[in-house]
Amino acid sequence: MPEWKEEIRPQLATLKLAPTRETEIVEELAQHLEDRYVELLAGGVTQEEAYRLTLAELSGSETLQRELQRVEREDVPEPIALGTKERRNMIADFRQDLRYAMRTLRKHPGFTAVVVLTIALGIGVNTTFFTLFGVLFRPLPVNGPGLIVGGKLGCVDTPLEYDHFRDHTQVFSVLIAGSMRGR
Repeated sequence: MPEWKEEIRPQLATLKLAPTRETEIVEELAQHLEDRYVELLAGGVTQEEAYRLTLAELSGSETLQRELQRVEREDVPEPIALGTKERRNMIADFRQDLRYAMRTLRKHPGFTAVVVLTIALGIGVNTTFFTLFGVLFRPLPVNGPGLIVGGKLGCVDTPLEYDHFRDHTQVFSVLIAGSMRGR
């Protein structure tokens, strides 16, 4: 496998980047060139031809330096004072992070499938959970559901006993009867 980092570093020398930033750019470009090289080999191109074509993409392109100069300006960021919410390049940083994330997800389709499946399952389970509990725990169709007394308080065996109990009670405002077959 070719060593792409040795080919990339001279291209970046004129930009005078901070060492950590230069390393980040070299790593990302090396990964891109490696992917392109493997793609060309998979397409049936010989190793020498794949190396030449990949290198031509890097060295023949002055677009790389132009784009890096545009992105990597010598702006010295002003320190953010504690307590302020000022962020100057937050949207540009977000766009760059989003592009990087999309490239990474495209490079690893298996990982992407697992992530998408996990998110889909999480959303599905949460939706099902809250839907079921919304149905199971909806309020009872009576006035003052918190005042309901349940259980076998005054079990009656016949409708006649129920009518008598309903008409002569002074404790409850309403009585409801239900069937207790199979006791």
